[in-house]
Amino acid sequence: MVSESSGWKARLRARASGAPDPGEPVASPHAGPPLPPSVMLGFMVAVAAIIVIAFLFYTSLQIRGSHVSRMLHTQAVVDELAQVLSTLKDAEAGQRGYLIAGSEQYLAPYTAARAALNTEFVRLRQLTRDMPGQQQRVDALQLLTNDKLQELGQTIELRRAGRSNEALEIVRTDRGKEVMDRIRALVAEMERAEREQLAAQQTEWREAETLSLYVTWGGSGLLLLLVCVAATMTSSDYR
Repeated sequence: MVSESSGWKARLRARASGAPDPGEPVASPHAGPPLPPSVMLGFMVAVAAIIVIAFLFYTSLQIRGSHVSRMLHTQAVVDELAQVLSTLKDAEAGQRGYLIAGSEQYLAPYTAARAALNTEFVRLRQLTRDMPGQQQRVDALQLLTNDKLQELGQTIELRRAGRSNEALEIVRTDRGKEVMDRIRALVAEMERAEREQLAAQQTEWREAETLSLYVTWGGSGLLLLLVCVAATMTSSDYR
């Protein structure tokens, strides 16, 4: 009891003199929020800048990957179109050899070409399945190819039947040449459409890359500035 009474009296004397109460905890000189509001705001803006930079970097990678895929796709279509033309030329070579020599062995390129064209058109349709305009051109190209094969087959059958003169007359009408010219023109149009779409995507990719570069460097500069300001303010507040 004496100890409690003396302690209570000591606290009364301390309060009367304005001294800190020995029974109460002493407040820390840095009590309050862990960081000043301005510094906390700076750190929040810095975090937001990091998120934006990361998002733009990811977007840039996605666009770049899409661009590479488009380049590969365009090259695949161009290669397939070139293969169709090459196969038709093989068919023509087989027809000419047979018309001249009359030997069935010369028909091997023609026979192989007819079988190969079916597979090549299947691949073309798969490559252009998401492009309605190109699909229409593939339809037109297949019709022209069928006309060409029909003309080649007609002359071969006439030669096989011993009617060589009639077969040569069909050749002299330039009917087959006209069909091949139309095929070449259509193939060139399809290649041009592929390259135009690729060029448009290249422009989009370059614009996105430029924007990403500007934002990345700008955001990095802002981030560095915010870190420096926050460090300075924190240092001055805690001196």
